[in-house]
Amino acid sequence: MNTILLSLASALLAAAPQASAPDPAPSYTLTVALFNDAHVPPIVLAGAQETASYIFAKSGIDIRWMLCGREDESPEERNACSQPEFPDLLDVHIVNGCPDLASSVFGISYLSPEGIGTQADVFYGKVAVFRRRTAELSTLLGYALVISCWD
Repeated sequence: MNTILLSLASALLAAAPQASAPDPAPSYTLTVALFNDAHVPPIVLAGAQETASYIFAKSGIDIRWMLCGREDESPEERNACSQPEFPDLLDVHIVNGCPDLASSVFGISYLSPEGIGTQADVFYGKVAVFRRRTAELSTLLGYALVISCWD
C-alpha cells in the first residue's frame, strides 16, 4: 500500500494551470472510473477533473472520465465501471477520509501482491480541511486525483 503525501501542496498550487505555450497532443489515453462516494458537489468535482486532465495532458496523457456509482447508471455503465484493467483503466474513489492516517495523507493507492495497482482512494474530507480558500478546493482535489492515479 502506497500513501499519497501532499506536504508540498503549496508548491503544487503555485503550479496551477496557467496560460503558456500550446501543449503537444496527448499520445496515451487513460480511463479513470471515478466514484464520488463522498458526494463532492458537482462544481468542485468538475473543477478537480479539469485540473487533473490538464496536468495529465502536460505529460501526453488524455484522461477519459467515467462517473461511476451513480443511481442512474445503466447496466452497461455499471459493467464498464467494474472492470479495472491496469494500465488502461483505474478506479478512483473519492471518500470522506481515513481517520487513522496523518492529516497530510490525502489518499492511498492499493497494490496487488504482484505490485500492480488499479484502485486508489482520495480523502475529500482531508483535502477540504487543508484548503485555505474555496477556489482552491477543486485544484487541491485535482492534484490528489493525479497523484492517486500516478502513484
